Amino acid sequence: MIEEFCETFTVEKQLRNPSIWVQQLEERISEWEKQEKESKDSYRYSYWHDNSREYVVPFNVSKANERRVLRILDTLDKRLYEIEGAIREGEKRIDSRNNLDWRFYIYVPLGEFSMLIKEKQKELTFSFFQDRSSTNTPLLVCSDSKRKPVEEQIGEALYKLCVTTGRAANTRELEEPIEKEEQRWKPGNAP
Repeated sequence: MIEEFCETFTVEKQLRNPSIWVQQLEERISEWEKQEKESKDSYRYSYWHDNSREYVVPFNVSKANERRVLRILDTLDKRLYEIEGAIREGEKRIDSRNNLDWRFYIYVPLGEFSMLIKEKQKELTFSFFQDRSSTNTPLLVCSDSKRKPVEEQIGEALYKLCVTTGRAANTRELEEPIEKEEQRWKPGNAP
């Protein structure tokens, strides 16, 4: 079922009927743009002025990639719901280089992952992490390439995440009876 789901995963070409969560992200972006436009002249030369989007939404990408990211997030939100999964915003953190690290949390059957969206030279990168730690290395990375855009890689990434959580769950199921048996035979514990 999961394999079939991930094989048929396609990101829509346009943002039609976005989920409520994506609509809220769009509203925050448009509100930020409105406030930025209103205050641009008065704060243009101010030391305190920061025109960074990363404090408004959990991704900091160019205007050209903004709709693209929203399309991907909308598709993730809708499709994860089909397999009893979800995607949500995480908390804001400051990383070791004093940059804002604001991740998404992806919940798939049997597990959860965090996802970080970055842009470098107009190319998107979606990094998936095993846990909520900000110091770990990515479990999987989907980056734009000449061969495949990120949109075509997300389905494969979801499949790998589901397989990873399945393996972890099976390992836990195997380890629990062994731990109970070991506990039972420890000195002082009578069978």
